[in-house]
Amino acid sequence: MASKVALVIDDPDVLEMMQAVLRDEGYETVGCSPSRLDCARELAYVQPDAILLDVPLGQPAFTVDDAMTLVEALKANAATCDTPIVMCGTVERALATHRPRLDALECDFIAKPFDISEMLGQVARRLRPKAA
Repeated sequence: MASKVALVIDDPDVLEMMQAVLRDEGYETVGCSPSRLDCARELAYVQPDAILLDVPLGQPAFTVDDAMTLVEALKANAATCDTPIVMCGTVERALATHRPRLDALECDFIAKPFDISEMLGQVARRLRPKAA
């Protein structure tokens, strides 16, 4: 069975491209709402093997603090606490002050723009081995 990667990405074009790339690599993908209110509940229901979370910096609707709060909520939820999370954003400096929290939550970060092979490598590294 293919590993399931949940994509929390607000740009429909980027979401479509990322889903195509991951599917070409053999992953099952599911897009989840980037809404702060719906995302944690949706991810707990979907129970993905990994989460790719886009942090659209500069968007007032979803800030870096919102992303960190979402990651903390996911790690506190029994359904998603062991799910690897890879965050991506346009400016890594904006997350520099959150690095200790990211490290404590075992959450990776990829600075955009990123190479597709870098993203695939992060997802592959973060996926836990599947039981046969």
